[in-house]
Amino acid sequence: LKGWQVTGLSRAFLDRENRSASMAARTCKHICYSDIRCQFWQYAPRFGCWVEDTSLGFSPAYPLTLDSALTHTPFAENVVAGEYIQHYCPSEEAEVAPRVAPQLDACMKLGVKYTPDLLLPASVEMDPRSCRARCENTMGCAHFVLWPDGRCVLQSGDAGEVPAEDPNVVSGTAHCPAGLAFDNKAEKALHPDPVPPTSAPMVQPP
Repeated sequence: LKGWQVTGLSRAFLDRENRSASMAARTCKHICYSDIRCQFWQYAPRFGCWVEDTSLGFSPAYPLTLDSALTHTPFAENVVAGEYIQHYCPSEEAEVAPRVAPQLDACMKLGVKYTPDLLLPASVEMDPRSCRARCENTMGCAHFVLWPDGRCVLQSGDAGEVPAEDPNVVSGTAHCPAGLAFDNKAEKALHPDPVPPTSAPMVQPP
């Protein structure tokens, strides 16, 4: 990533310890490597170490385009090291956990998505509950879409519902009526138990 400035990163440190550029760059790399969600890091001696930190609520745009990867800026011209990291586990070396069906409520759907997305970076969430929570805490968000890889993207109330490219995509609304979210009440609301018939009173034979 020499000669580029990736926007959406946060500064991890501004080197004031007179370390060599190679040592500072190695430290910067290790900071990013310590976070599985960090995909970008850059080190520029004048500007310090910059990494992707999704916990701050922002990240580089996905997909990365020339709108958010810049050249010919003072930062870009000062970058001496950096990486775009893609995590890959060879199937022969990885133990795949069995897929667990997502816990859905009456306000969620499987295999559909909403479009267009809000102009916000995607986050990585573990389950639909976490993706919905992010939507609830984001101004203007009315819908969310959680992809199987954990990518959570948000949409406004004007977004339309369309079939998703992956049948395992989970989408839903920012808010769900009380009693329908994440418990058996959702299923009961959709399929209520039948009311048992009232039996006639027993008559004692003479």
